[in-house]
Amino acid sequence: MTAYSTIAGTDTFPREVPSGPCSSNRFQERGQPWPRERKSRDSRTKQSALLLYAAVTTICLQLLYSPSAHAQGGVPLWTNRYDADTGSSLQSAVAAVVVDRSGNVFVTGRTGQTGLGVPYDYATIKYSNAGVPLWTNRYDGPANSWDYAAAIAVDRSGNVFVTGTSYGIGAGDYATVAYSNEGVPLWTNRYDGPANRDDRAEAIAVDNSGNVFVTGWSWNGTNYDYVTIKYSSSVPPLISIFNC
Repeated sequence: MTAYSTIAGTDTFPREVPSGPCSSNRFQERGQPWPRERKSRDSRTKQSALLLYAAVTTICLQLLYSPSAHAQGGVPLWTNRYDADTGSSLQSAVAAVVVDRSGNVFVTGRTGQTGLGVPYDYATIKYSNAGVPLWTNRYDGPANSWDYAAAIAVDRSGNVFVTGTSYGIGAGDYATVAYSNEGVPLWTNRYDGPANRDDRAEAIAVDNSGNVFVTGWSWNGTNYDYVTIKYSSSVPPLISIFNC
């Protein structure tokens, strides 16, 4: 068909423009951009999206690897060493650590010297959140023999519970000691199994009601059993034995 176009500054003149479903003129007729213009617009949209993604990624990496981000974590705030008797040959070895709700730190372990024949004792230390030593308690069992702290726990009131193995006459027993948050000894419980042989506490936990759970292993005369004990301030100890 023959169509007429008007160009500014010229007269109207006849111009052949194809028509029909395959005609590119339908883009103008429907108010749509030409194919080339649409491709250019799509390309600019993709470029903008890529630039935005690159900018966001750069900002995230700067925040993640900035010096200030590293300074917020892993900075040593304080260091404390424990020497049972300054200048002596006694040896100290840590076993466990726990933190209470106020941020105070409790560390337990043992101190003594095998070579000098000085039996180990439990040694438990409380530090403030700022690292100030507040108190130190040692536990020496009734036989004045070898005592090895193994685990520590703190309840909601700040009471501290330490358990481990304390040797009596020829064999070890569970020995669990409770301290107040101020370091005052509250109670001590020992467990000697039915065979009167080795009994070794390995772990301790406290529930929300203040009940204390101690577990470890005990020789029954034939083999070893798991032995778990529940301590409460209101009832006698509850003992559970699991034979492997």
